Amino acid sequence: MAKTITKEFKQTEIGEIPADWEVATIRDKYIFTGKPNDRKISEHKNVSFLPMDMMPFNGRDIIEYLRKPGSKISSGTYFEEGDLLVSKITPCFENGKQGLVVSVPGGFGVATTEVIPLKAIPDVSDIKFLSFYLLDPNVRQLLAGKMQGATGRQRLDKSLLELWDIPFPALPVPRSTGTGKNCRGAFKDSESGGEPGKDSGRPARA
Repeated sequence: MAKTITKEFKQTEIGEIPADWEVATIRDKYIFTGKPNDRKISEHKNVSFLPMDMMPFNGRDIIEYLRKPGSKISSGTYFEEGDLLVSKITPCFENGKQGLVVSVPGGFGVATTEVIPLKAIPDVSDIKFLSFYLLDPNVRQLLAGKMQGATGRQRLDKSLLELWDIPFPALPVPRSTGTGKNCRGAFKDSESGGEPGKDSGRPARA
């Protein structure tokens, strides 16, 4: 007879989560990638560039990049190997355009200005967990409802994402929750399924 595993949950400000998890803001557990001051893009002969039309859907690995002379790149969003790139403009965000940077030549690149790059904190967080979490349709609906700008050109503000409360597991993240597609089933009534009308998943701590 198969053994039944019962997982205990606890009630939090964002709904029910596993009893051994915590509630944290994204910026508490992840780094929003920024370009080092001493890295001059224009001085590099060739730089990997990622336009929006090359961004994948559903968090897939990003393995293809354009190569451009650094001097020809006048604007964009800096990213590094291992980063999660999340599109911030409608309808790309709502449609799940995001991906994980893999094998980028030189270890860094420049993407469209319409993405937000994040990375895990070593020994603290798992970037794949955040990727699967942000792909939850209910989470995206909540975030999309707080986008700013004119209709049709609304954007997800970085500061909103920084202060967004998430259910967070302790490392190592269990394979059945954090590193696979089943991670969304590990929490019950949080951002992925809270009671309609409740302001679950709100940005909380400044």
